[in-house]
Amino acid sequence: NYARVDFTQTYESDTYKDQTKKELLMEKIDGEWLIAQEQLTIFQKNTSKNTQQTSTEIINEHAKDKNLIETAINQWVDAWSNQDIDSYLASYAKDFIPPKGLSNNRWERQRTERLLAPSYIKITLSNLKINMRGKNYARVDFTQTYESDTYKDQTKKELLMEKIDGEWFIIKEK
Repeated sequence: NYARVDFTQTYESDTYKDQTKKELLMEKIDGEWLIAQEQLTIFQKNTSKNTQQTSTEIINEHAKDKNLIETAINQWVDAWSNQDIDSYLASYAKDFIPPKGLSNNRWERQRTERLLAPSYIKITLSNLKINMRGKNYARVDFTQTYESDTYKDQTKKELLMEKIDGEWFIIKEK
């Protein structure tokens, strides 16, 4: 009812790489083999110096990306407040996923109408939080205050952003 399994496991993500020797103690319970105990020894950490970054480099890169994301968000808010349709829509990735199942064309028409209808728009963001999701993705949370001559509200918003060719774009919004 017991078995020992030894193997070498290689793990790689966009932020970390290692290789471990693992030993699993397996136990057969009710006809199924389950892991009863696991032991490992890391014997190669960051196996390729050329392709791996130190944690300091990763932190610095994330800080740089967070600044670029904040700049992209501010450009999006400025375009929206200035009712600059082209710059506003340019903040979204080509493969942006519109909410509520809208097609991209329908969503763009709807956004254009909503941006041009009021005589003025004022957008203010607060509590901006940027959470990096690997090298090329980030989730941005904030409170948005919207004001125009016809409507006013305050909403919590979440944007999923992707770095494409060195620039950050909105790929999902809720």
